[in-house]
Amino acid sequence: MGDKDKKGGESSKSKTFNDLDERFQWQEGMDPDHIFPEEKEMIAELRSKIPELERESDKFIAVFLFARRHAMPEVLELLKKYYEYKDQYGFHTHPTFTYHKELEKSQLDTAIIQFKGQRDRHNRILRYYIMSQDRPSSRTVESVITMWFWQTAYMIETEPLNAWRNGIVICVDLKDMSLKNLDMSSKQKEITRAMQGVFPFRIRAMLACNGGMFLSAMISAAKLFLPKKLMSRIQVIKDNKSLFEIIPKETLMKASFGGDCPLVKEDYFTEIKATEAVLFEKGIWQIPSPTSPSAGGPQFKSDDGKEDKKGKGKK
Repeated sequence: MGDKDKKGGESSKSKTFNDLDERFQWQEGMDPDHIFPEEKEMIAELRSKIPELERESDKFIAVFLFARRHAMPEVLELLKKYYEYKDQYGFHTHPTFTYHKELEKSQLDTAIIQFKGQRDRHNRILRYYIMSQDRPSSRTVESVITMWFWQTAYMIETEPLNAWRNGIVICVDLKDMSLKNLDMSSKQKEITRAMQGVFPFRIRAMLACNGGMFLSAMISAAKLFLPKKLMSRIQVIKDNKSLFEIIPKETLMKASFGGDCPLVKEDYFTEIKATEAVLFEKGIWQIPSPTSPSAGGPQFKSDDGKEDKKGKGKK
């Protein structure tokens, strides 16, 4: 593979919607998880340089390729940081919602919701962020990073690559939020830095809905810790009609966004547990063993309530 190809999309100068090179654009009729031959070559090269990738699927590695638009030096740096953080926080495999109970509390405190298969009109992965339910004071950097390790593994298992290529759109509900839902601390800045440099999330748009009087405050707070590139992707949605032009009404949550989808936050947790049960049943994920020090996996609590990093399961 030549140096030109290692840098990603330099061979094609025309602009694409998802900012990936033209030769990596998914087309109708392809398998949703299609990986192009050139991407397979890149994946093989990454496997030769990062031993931890031995346990990961090609699909998992492909998502990291998309996150850095196939620029191999940057992809390599992202993966190295990802595994450095996993080692730092004691996860030798991916934490799971079922066996790491702190994840449920983290999800409650961050007010993030996502249902499998929901897309906007550009086939981007749809997520919801209900700011009035956010509790930044009750979370730690460690709890958020643990949640992102889980989200990375869970989302890669449950969302196809054709959607990952297009990135993520976040629908932000600002209704009923207050100052306690804003976090302008150094802790939040550290969390944001980790999100940008460690995890493969490509946030392509943030749709600010139901802004009211707090819209200016939210944007001012965001400027303190979000990079200019991400700030440029914030779109202020003035009414439901504008929102439905981006996301089909039948897809949007009825609660908060005025769509036709009746699902609520409790359904999200039900879906997660049911999905993980299937992943365990099919052997895609392995039930962690608290008695196997070398197995890898989520942390367990010892009898004195301290974290015991010995109890790690094998994926």
